[in-house]
Amino acid sequence: MNHATAEEINHFALSLCTINSWLAVIETPPPEFKKVLVTGGCGFVGSRICEFLQNSGYEATALDINPQNALPGVKVRQVDIRDYLAVDRACRGADAVMHLAALVGVPLSLENPKLFWEVNTVGTLNVLEAVRKREVRRLFFASSNAVYGQYPVLDGGIPEDHPKRPANPYGASKLAGEALVDSYHQSYGIDCVTARWSSVYGPKQQERNVVWIFVERALRGEPLYLHGGGQQGRDFTYVDDVAQGGVLALEKGRGGEVYNISSGDTRTVRELAEAIQKEIPGTELVEGPERAGDASQGALDISKAAAEFGYSPKVDLETGIRKCIRWMREVSGGSVS
Repeated sequence: MNHATAEEINHFALSLCTINSWLAVIETPPPEFKKVLVTGGCGFVGSRICEFLQNSGYEATALDINPQNALPGVKVRQVDIRDYLAVDRACRGADAVMHLAALVGVPLSLENPKLFWEVNTVGTLNVLEAVRKREVRRLFFASSNAVYGQYPVLDGGIPEDHPKRPANPYGASKLAGEALVDSYHQSYGIDCVTARWSSVYGPKQQERNVVWIFVERALRGEPLYLHGGGQQGRDFTYVDDVAQGGVLALEKGRGGEVYNISSGDTRTVRELAEAIQKEIPGTELVEGPERAGDASQGALDISKAAAEFGYSPKVDLETGIRKCIRWMREVSGGSVS
């Protein structure tokens, strides 16, 4: 019988240790994120994110330039995202950062593209530098379907690898933010995950998008104007679904990856108006000529997020509209002026 030499036994032992080390790495669960800093945490989506985090057992801190809409029980730090030193101090002690702070809206970006670049792009760079220097364990970046530009309605939706061609400064600022996030992931090994949202709406919304405008006009008894017959496609996504998807991406998304987070359902502006008309009988729909820039956009493909971390939107357009109408009636005392 052949006997192993001492050298062969040592080599086997070292090999076994190496294999066990690999297995330990593979089987090690992702790190827990106890303390999460949410930039833009007092905003429309950010406050809902903070609520989801708190309800899930996290310790959420909101960083926002406008803190008066803070969620009760959430710590708040009043910081301008353009102030790097203040951002750096706020990141101290955070396990993870969810970066939502941004200016939103195409019309505003066309009026002041420089401001959008400073807040959305330079602000993102400030967050990345603070995350890198403070050795924060994970960064979540909130992006937008605006990075795709004017895109068609496709069967199955627009996938994450669809060509990017932003049609306005807002979309360009978000795509630049994505490029910065990816560069920090590749250059410095920062554990980053990005989510692209689409046409977010819901109660407490601050941006006057088409949902907000239509509900307000209908409650006032004013007609809803459907330019081009209202046939423009949109992927309307209820705010709670966005918040759920964002937290799931933070917890379970793969580092360096991008995920579409939306309803995954193409609905037209006319369908939106008809859903409001059903809830507010007597609302008049008036068709008008097409407007420049009113291009149709289809749904995003959300299959990647569904497969990798179980994202599943819960609120359809009709249910979401009822929630918006109920909230607007409550805050206006039954009348909208």
